[in-house]
Amino acid sequence: MSRACLTTASIFLTAFAAAACARQGTRPGWGLPGHGEPVPAGWDVRSVCAGDGSQGEGCLPDEDSLPGPDSGAGWDSGAGGDAAEFPDGMAVSDAQAGEGCRAGDTSPEDQGDGDQGDPADFGSSGNDACGTGSCADAGPAACDQPLEVQSVAALGQVYWDKDKSSNTFYDQAFSVKFDQPAAGVAVNLLSAGEDLAEVTDDCGRFAFGDLDPGTYAVEVVVPEGAGATSANCPHRFPDAVRFGKVTVVTIGDSLATHGGSPKFPDVLEGILSELAAAESINVAQPGSRSTDWQPGGYLFEQKLEPELDDADVVVITLGGNDISAFIGPALYSGGSLLQKFDELDGFQDELKKNIETIIYEIMERAPHVDVVFCLMLNYAKAPYWEGMFGSYGGLIKALAVNALDKARKSLGEIPGLVVADMAGATEGMEVAGLLADSVHLSSAGHVLYAREIFLALGGVIVSADPLGLERQVGLFSPEGDAAQ
Repeated sequence: MSRACLTTASIFLTAFAAAACARQGTRPGWGLPGHGEPVPAGWDVRSVCAGDGSQGEGCLPDEDSLPGPDSGAGWDSGAGGDAAEFPDGMAVSDAQAGEGCRAGDTSPEDQGDGDQGDPADFGSSGNDACGTGSCADAGPAACDQPLEVQSVAALGQVYWDKDKSSNTFYDQAFSVKFDQPAAGVAVNLLSAGEDLAEVTDDCGRFAFGDLDPGTYAVEVVVPEGAGATSANCPHRFPDAVRFGKVTVVTIGDSLATHGGSPKFPDVLEGILSELAAAESINVAQPGSRSTDWQPGGYLFEQKLEPELDDADVVVITLGGNDISAFIGPALYSGGSLLQKFDELDGFQDELKKNIETIIYEIMERAPHVDVVFCLMLNYAKAPYWEGMFGSYGGLIKALAVNALDKARKSLGEIPGLVVADMAGATEGMEVAGLLADSVHLSSAGHVLYAREIFLALGGVIVSADPLGLERQVGLFSPEGDAAQ
């Protein structure tokens, strides 16, 4: 078996360890734009990957252990009927647009007066999407539905993630029972032309209507004293778009250097060039592991460090070769797979520690950059691996889903990290067309990776093959917010 094959096969060994991580409860998400079998045609990044996709489901704690809308515990009102406690300046509208996804100044005056039912109040009008009282009068249950807009629109919802269950773009959803709408949050829509500004309504919803075909970026301005639980809320990228130049540095293994062409760093550069001048710096090293990119080592200090000052975004693809090195002796040299199962927890802890060390060191040395980690797709769905696993294919697929879900939630716990969720993006779709071989990406696969990275950064594409027209962002406050 080749080293490339080992990378994929070992993912499914890892999956067995996650089988015990059964979900205690799920809640459906909104219907988000999906992706289908991408067929590159002249590398038009806005005309591929159309089709059917599905949003993943978020894990929740036991429903009986959390307050619901009728419990009186931190829901729409607190003790004595007073309003729930928000971070200072939160429960107001007309927030000033600040630095992307960072704290914004708010003013309790100037409450918007748009009407929820009038599409003319959305988009370029600049009014808040719903206006005073209109959503609140409808009751909490009305907030679990997206706004109805009669034109092409980028829309979404911002909410207080009271159970902190939101992770990636595909693993989050507002719940009337568990969460609380975030009203009065500033949301901006950036483009190569005029930027648009909105304020979330009483249900935390926003909409930018009447959009022309083109490329945009949604920026949610996180209120002062709060943070984002959703791993799709960058802080530097919106500013870089405003400044007119976005520099992306890619580190990691051969996913960024092998397979079809053009590679995803170059495809991403093409997408970003629709918003601002864009530069891709690809320093990924084929065959490298997380241990090779540790701070103090050659790759981190000589390849990555010189690029950090000018970088706006750092993209990471790592982990596959670590798994290969771990399982290789058992497959190549007649070692014991059962012994590897015994060692699996320790290996996973070490891999997690290595990747987190890299991420946190980048954030420490270059706090201005957005760090994007790419969560790999589920290779168990590829025909090559289905044939290899035979009658065990269905079981292996399910176990791989659990392993990826565990990784997704672990990554979601890293403050400020942006996660490009390839597994979530390809849920419910065939992946054969995304692979050039058993592991590396085809041209279509590289396009999908680029689009998903852009999506995680807030990207929107209005075209026959739209991207990111509907999104959600979960918030939390470390200072005793409405989530308590």
